[in-house]
Amino acid sequence: FRRVLFRSIKMIKGHPRTKNKEIYLVGHSMGGYAVGCNLSIYHDIKKVVILSGFNQSGELIKAQGEKWAGESAPDFIKYVDAYEYHFFKDYAQMSVIDGLKSSKNTKAIFVHSTDDGTVIYEQSMGRYIEEFEYDKRVQFEIYYHRGHGTIYYSDEGRKYFENQYKLYQSILLIYS
Repeated sequence: FRRVLFRSIKMIKGHPRTKNKEIYLVGHSMGGYAVGCNLSIYHDIKKVVILSGFNQSGELIKAQGEKWAGESAPDFIKYVDAYEYHFFKDYAQMSVIDGLKSSKNTKAIFVHSTDDGTVIYEQSMGRYIEEFEYDKRVQFEIYYHRGHGTIYYSDEGRKYFENQYKLYQSILLIYS
């Protein structure tokens, strides 16, 4: 994900129609992570919006390790760390915090919900606030009941999604 975005930015910066344009990036979850990490490489990104994005992939897995892998979580985390290093080399250690610190002129908006069950609020937004609370380039938008996948939905959109999900569940019960 990080490398795909890196290559995309490189292509945009080199294209005759877009090479002198300001670049704004928006990413959700892993996409937010990729957006923030690319700030370590491209210091001239104008603004980023990170929706429910985690700081570093290993941190996400460590925060959710027991939930996802049970008692084997520590071994699983070692495997993931080795896998990432093998395939992504220097990219494996990148973080959103380091990326934003290295991009002195980039503005950022972090958006997160306290009830996010995928990217734990304290492990991501809590860290961003701790690091950038007094940084004038950074803005925080905190929600309380928007979850993870519906963070960017309007209230009406979330109600519609919930109703469709209930309908889906009732259909599953009929056919199971």
